[in-house]
Amino acid sequence: MTDISHLMLKFKDAIRHSWNTYFVDSDAPMSSEIQEAFRNIEIGLFRAIVLAPLGVSEKAEEYRKHPLSFIIIKPIEGVRELPLQFGDYDASGSIVWRMPATVKVEPDMTFEFFDYFDWYSYGYIDLHYVRARARAMSGQQDFKGKIVLIEQDVCRFFFFPDSTN
Repeated sequence: MTDISHLMLKFKDAIRHSWNTYFVDSDAPMSSEIQEAFRNIEIGLFRAIVLAPLGVSEKAEEYRKHPLSFIIIKPIEGVRELPLQFGDYDASGSIVWRMPATVKVEPDMTFEFFDYFDWYSYGYIDLHYVRARARAMSGQQDFKGKIVLIEQDVCRFFFFPDSTN
């Protein structure tokens, strides 16, 4: 696995800056035209900043459609407890977020990257959270496969090339 944290942070900064500078003050940031334009830019930035240097540009269209098994998140070294917010899908397919919980960090604890997250994505964004899917949590098997929010500043990102197929 290759540490790609620097690429992921560069990508986060690019999308945050693009939205906050060029889109949030538009007449209708919630309009489908603005949302589609920004989504295209976001995918382009993901392709150029993260995927192209890794040689997997063709994976860009998978962004935000499902968790990406080839971008693995691990807690930073030294963290013993990880604040997580678990999400459950309701009958309509929307995610209902539970209250934050603290989970003991296990050596094999990993998550699959989904996207950067902000509670109100139509205003100014900071993207303080990473949305991910729990991949391995040896001490917490009931959490495996759950969608979670993780504070970005406790995350390291890794490229796992064997999962790109």
